[in-house]
Amino acid sequence: MCYSMSPTLVREKMSPLEDAMNTLIDVFRSHSHRDGDGDYLSRREMRELFNAELGQFLTASRCPVRVGEVLAGMDQNLDGKVDFEEFVSMLTKIAVYSFFDFSDRPIIMCGLSTEAV
Repeated sequence: MCYSMSPTLVREKMSPLEDAMNTLIDVFRSHSHRDGDGDYLSRREMRELFNAELGQFLTASRCPVRVGEVLAGMDQNLDGKVDFEEFVSMLTKIAVYSFFDFSDRPIIMCGLSTEAV
């Protein structure tokens, strides 16, 4: 089910980045609707989302401590649930760490160098 598409957008004509943005919205909405509230992810929904959508990224990380810190701090306003802004913020941080993880660059974010890994 596609929750994010505006009636003016045509999926076949979307750029890869536009498609990625729509996918973020779709994934959030599809998981947040499971407990009935489409605006927030409960802890259970977040755990299910991680397992279903981020399993390979999280297990392949060369910097699990840093990723763990991101996940622990995802509920930035401490209301016990994760809204879309917190979700995107967390994914952005994981993407940044993954950029360094899956490249030949040193893992500066972890305080490690590629020689130490």
